[in-house]
Amino acid sequence: MGADDGDPPSRDAYVLRFPPGGDDPPRKLRYEARANHKRSARELGEDPAACEPRYRLSVFADVARDGEDEAAVLQRLIQVAANAGIRVADAKNAGFWVANAGEIVDANFTFCKDAYPGEPAEHYCVDVGPEEPDNERIQRLLAVFEGPRDTEEGRRQP
Repeated sequence: MGADDGDPPSRDAYVLRFPPGGDDPPRKLRYEARANHKRSARELGEDPAACEPRYRLSVFADVARDGEDEAAVLQRLIQVAANAGIRVADAKNAGFWVANAGEIVDANFTFCKDAYPGEPAEHYCVDVGPEEPDNERIQRLLAVFEGPRDTEEGRRQP
């Protein structure tokens, strides 16, 4: 793991992911991983074509705090995502997907941090590998997520 990776979330952490959804989630996830690679390279002042690939997908993850049930954790993660700039009220973010961090690790993926200024403690990326992910790899990641769940309903939970 690199210096920007930080500690991964606990295996029992809830992992929240906003779209892609739609007709072809694998295609959209591959696109997002490629876009994150290019954005990361630019933020580091590197040429995306000349730097080590970093194909990653953005997620929000944390364990339940004292007294929190699943709904409360997800509500908190939705709020963290909103504070981080995810437009949770947008139609494209009307649903979110949930997984368990341990299941993601068991599917042979790792978590890392982007280490950008102001990155929330709950923000992670799932590293999908040093090469642009193929359909099989994306399908393996999608298989551990359940959803979509209604974002607005998640925001209203007590």
